[in-house]
Amino acid sequence: MMLPADDLPFMLLAFAYGALLILLPSFAGEVSPSYGDGGVMSQAPLSFVAHDPSAPYDGAPPPITGEECLHRHDLVVVSAAAWRTLLDSREDLAGEPLIAGWVDRGWPLVVRRFLPGEEPGLPLGLPLPPAHGKRRIALTLPRDALAARASPPLLRQAMGVAPAAWQPTLERLLALDVEIRIYGSLAWQFLTGLDYLTAHSDLDMLLPMPRAADAARLITALGAIEQAASMRLDGELVRSDGAGVNWREFQEGAAEVLVKTTDGALLLAARQFLDGARA
Repeated sequence: MMLPADDLPFMLLAFAYGALLILLPSFAGEVSPSYGDGGVMSQAPLSFVAHDPSAPYDGAPPPITGEECLHRHDLVVVSAAAWRTLLDSREDLAGEPLIAGWVDRGWPLVVRRFLPGEEPGLPLGLPLPPAHGKRRIALTLPRDALAARASPPLLRQAMGVAPAAWQPTLERLLALDVEIRIYGSLAWQFLTGLDYLTAHSDLDMLLPMPRAADAARLITALGAIEQAASMRLDGELVRSDGAGVNWREFQEGAAEVLVKTTDGALLLAARQFLDGARA
């Protein structure tokens, strides 16, 4: 049966997208990231979602709403070809074996805020572990370098790599909300198997924003948990649009809070943020 000419582009697009979903696990989402010594993580892998290359993009910052939304702390897998092109243009990254093989190991990059005056593209970051200088490397890649994306790991996924002294605190946090996600040292140790955690590490959390009426109760509970914790609790209350505010600003009763998004950061009245006003 002959297809109408108008339907052919859509059929080709569907075929290409299906092929991407089949091939993607070989370098991204459904394979467990490797340990530095070649082993495989015992935790279940994150669920990466294939990026739709047909989504329109005009070089502006990633949208904060919609199906192709990217937020700060989201994880992305980029193509090996794009990674090689980037490394060829960044002499400052030469000689670091972890960076050279980062994408080949299946390790992700993290979405960050745009920096003032930064060129258009995807604003990404790569944090090195303490043994490799603890550098925080800012990268910008073209939109078409994106192969797959995932939300940050859940706290409950990473408990197995957390220090024993942290476990009672983690259990109390999970009793508050099982959907707490993490970034920072614990997240990267979970994702790569490399030694990111030290005796001085904080627990960096992303807490789903509760209803405005429940926010005060959550902040009070976090403060009580931290008093008995062996580590500092850092992190943000994060709304569904990706905007986040450090939970301590609410604990301190600030009238205005610093709201962080992919586009940047700005001050907003605390009540406006809690009520869902756009930053």
